[in-house]
Amino acid sequence: MEMAKRARMILWPALAAVLLVTACSGTTTATTTSSTEPPGTSTTVADTTTPPTTAATTTSTTSTTAAVTQEGAGHGSGIIGIVGCSNSAMAAAGYEVVSAKDYLTQGGLTGGSIAVWGNPGPARYDRYWGLYDDRRPTDGYTATWFQLCIRTTEHKGSFNDEIKGWIQHVVDQIHERDPGIPIWISPVNSYTDGLVCPTIGEEGAAIATEAADWAAGNVSGVERGPDLGPIHADELDPGEQCHPNLTGQSALGEQLVAFFD
Repeated sequence: MEMAKRARMILWPALAAVLLVTACSGTTTATTTSSTEPPGTSTTVADTTTPPTTAATTTSTTSTTAAVTQEGAGHGSGIIGIVGCSNSAMAAAGYEVVSAKDYLTQGGLTGGSIAVWGNPGPARYDRYWGLYDDRRPTDGYTATWFQLCIRTTEHKGSFNDEIKGWIQHVVDQIHERDPGIPIWISPVNSYTDGLVCPTIGEEGAAIATEAADWAAGNVSGVERGPDLGPIHADELDPGEQCHPNLTGQSALGEQLVAFFD
């Protein structure tokens, strides 16, 4: 009995020591496990900071792209209609050769003076507005270039109220189709070297310039430009003094590119 009691006295301290070591080991393990959490958590937090950086980059790219689409003379990146005559179509043909963007429609405008576009009476009125409509995109034009080709029989030597009425009618027709789009108005191309196009007469270019200035200052939605020319003698078709040859068309086309592209 006495020996058993002594054995228990010896064993209990030993057992307590074992239990203490075990408890300490558990604490150490728990501490170790706990200490491994923060790096993992920290890594996760670091990962979540990456998307905002990417989002900022995306926003910057979108802003740059939006800025690019605003190029051009107040028309965005869409198709531009043309109201004009054969000289307008030839200038647009030159533009088509040198432009990388091809905003302008062209062709089929021979004889398209201001009276033809602005007076519903003549039979050719429907033909010209039909061309304008046929080339119009399904979402509409984003602008229109309106070049004033005024014959001697129309201006009679001066800028007059009849011409003003024709200009207003054309502007109304354009805005009826595409409300609010900018209309860029300019006179027919000028000439140099003493050249006079007999269709418009000696005063024709100056009268068309006066008419364009009046429209830009008095008609809502109308702005000035682009003024084309002057055309030189070696830039005209042989045997006449009105229409540009291929060299002249390229020169006018370059001016249109500088303005619209």
